[in-house]
Amino acid sequence: MLHKLRRPVKDESTERGTLCVDHEKEVCSIYCDQCHILVCHLCVCEGIGKHSQHKILSLDTALEKTKVLLSSTEDKLHSVLATLTEQTSKLEENVKEIEGMHSEACKKIDQQYQRCLDDITACLAQHRQQTLDKLCTAKSVVLEQHQNHIADHSRQLEDTAALLATCGSMLATDQGRELLSRAGELPGIVGKQESTADRLQSLKQAYQDLLYDRSIHQDLKQSVVDFHTSTLDCLKALLVDDVSECQNMIPVIKTSASPGSDAVTTSSKCLTTWGFNSSTFTAEPLTRSAVWSVTVEKNTSQFGDHRAGYIFGVGISCEKVPVKEQVGMNSYSSGIICSSGNIMFSHNGKMEQLMPLDNLPLSVTVHCKVNQSKGVLLSYTITDATWGDSLHGKKILCEKFIGKPIFPVFTVSQRVKMQFPTYV
Repeated sequence: MLHKLRRPVKDESTERGTLCVDHEKEVCSIYCDQCHILVCHLCVCEGIGKHSQHKILSLDTALEKTKVLLSSTEDKLHSVLATLTEQTSKLEENVKEIEGMHSEACKKIDQQYQRCLDDITACLAQHRQQTLDKLCTAKSVVLEQHQNHIADHSRQLEDTAALLATCGSMLATDQGRELLSRAGELPGIVGKQESTADRLQSLKQAYQDLLYDRSIHQDLKQSVVDFHTSTLDCLKALLVDDVSECQNMIPVIKTSASPGSDAVTTSSKCLTTWGFNSSTFTAEPLTRSAVWSVTVEKNTSQFGDHRAGYIFGVGISCEKVPVKEQVGMNSYSSGIICSSGNIMFSHNGKMEQLMPLDNLPLSVTVHCKVNQSKGVLLSYTITDATWGDSLHGKKILCEKFIGKPIFPVFTVSQRVKMQFPTYV
């Protein structure tokens, strides 16, 4: 089948422009600024046009206005995009910071949790051992009395058995003359028998006291009952933060007047060392329970890694510590020390891990409650700039601290300095 072909022609609507929506045969030649639409001249005729009362613009004016509005909107969108991008980045950084702080907070909570467990366990173990030692001493005293009496009885048994043997051998003699010939031994035998009887009579009261004295039995039984109560008292001392007895103070330290190679100095309540390694300061002894604080800072005039070696120590001692010894490294001092990048509690060179040293400065606060008959309750708080009071701990120190003077002591290496508060 043959089809009739014709030449292609342009679309009349394209040739003539956009046709009006309301007037299909009219070309849109103007722009309604109120409705944001192209309209024809009939649309604005009075009475019949829908846009007769609207603001009308020419196409060129409307185009220019539209381009300006789009350009302004585009700039604002770019600004919004930049703001959103910046805020998103900061929020993501904040998320990372929160995650990091959460992780660090968990570590510090675990450290404090472990510190509480260790302090309680150490306190209970120390109290248990002290109780067992007292029982052992009481038992030893009574048993020594028994053993002495048994030893005396054993000697008397030997003497009595010898006398009996002598008597038996004399009585077993068939010859009267032979018995009479040994009659001279009889006064000595009788004398020894009477002496033994007298000795037995003299020890009768001691024997009765040992046999019927039940005080040690009662003491042993009562110690089991008392242990529970005394243990709770120990736990209360650890768990209750009653520092009302402790007086705020700045330790008084008397130091060498003329610095030399081994001399130490205090200036403006600041402790530093002139030596190559470290120096220890011993303050005046406490006159009552007290609390003091010290801030440990880097010594900017010295170089060196503050996470290597013995850096500082803060504690107490029951005697003056020599300048070149270190807090916690001898049998008569205990305290918080920093060594090899770790904060530790140290006594007699035995170190107990507390927490890693994050950075300096940090502050150490010591509460020292003194009881001349029971020893010292030593509480400490470690404070840093980021986390505040990040670690608390308590130790009940007996042994050498009972009935002794208590000296606040401080050790500083060249890499740090200690600063006391200007007032309390």
